[in-house]
Amino acid sequence: MFNAARTYRMSQLDWLIHIDVDEFILSPRPLADLLAAVEPNASHIELQPVEMMEGSTDPHHFKRPASKTIRRTIYPLFGEHIPGGFIGTRSPKIAARTGLPNVRLGIHALHHAGQPVPGAALLPGVELGHAHAPDFKTFERHLAYRLSKGSYHDRNGETNLRGHLFRALMDDPEPDALRAFHTELCVPTKERIALLKEHDLLRVETLNLDAKVERFFGNLEG
Repeated sequence: MFNAARTYRMSQLDWLIHIDVDEFILSPRPLADLLAAVEPNASHIELQPVEMMEGSTDPHHFKRPASKTIRRTIYPLFGEHIPGGFIGTRSPKIAARTGLPNVRLGIHALHHAGQPVPGAALLPGVELGHAHAPDFKTFERHLAYRLSKGSYHDRNGETNLRGHLFRALMDDPEPDALRAFHTELCVPTKERIALLKEHDLLRVETLNLDAKVERFFGNLEG
């Protein structure tokens, strides 16, 4: 937060976007073109998250948040207990127009006088792909930190609803209980993909991550 606020005050750019290393901007056109067309009085843009499902190669499958009724169909065991059917956050990330006085760029909001600034714009076709738990090993590796300090902890220091469920699964005498949860929420089976597609909750993207890394850093095998 400190670095984001400091960077905002110093920036000579037109826009700043606050995203994490496991997030990818999914856009049908160059983002600069879309931002240039934003209404001049708009202070910031919201990038709505879509959650990456398991799979290490292209194309990648991303799911949108589902209503409680639909979750019961797509994720029959655990969907009712997980808001939106997301293991990670459903809160948007922010692209903020720079140069505005007395504002602070937060993680999920633009703040003025300590309050979130309303009236965020949206960019057509742009969503934020979140690789929160792209495989079980990644999910399990980050679990302890997220329960104690991260996204499964509320601001007041208490474990949130997702965190309570994860702790219960970790204490379950069935050794594969936690894996069964990840499988239902994150593995793109044919049946699950068909249901997501039926309800317009599926986004499929070819990320070409190796090519993008090579573009800026050269051949990593050299």
